[in-house]
Amino acid sequence: MEIISFKFPHSDLKSISADTMAEVLSGVYSDRLHKVTIVDCRYPYEFEGGHIRGAVNMYTRDAVNSLLGTQTTAGKRHVLIFHCEFSSER
Repeated sequence: MEIISFKFPHSDLKSISADTMAEVLSGVYSDRLHKVTIVDCRYPYEFEGGHIRGAVNMYTRDAVNSLLGTQTTAGKRHVLIFHCEFSSER
């Protein structure tokens, strides 16, 4: 899975390309990933206007922290992919 970096205000965050995202969604990495959760960090009205199939809408810090605090199955890879539009608030 290719991880790329872009030059933008949060360039310390790792990113994946649209092609890699399409591969994840189509199951190309299913032999290596037990579970993939796409977290849509946009506001609910944005999410309701259209979102990636299967994504969960978590737009508050508390919601994301709750997800990060959940237990995963030992030895299984659970990948979180965060999706949002650029915002000075997120």
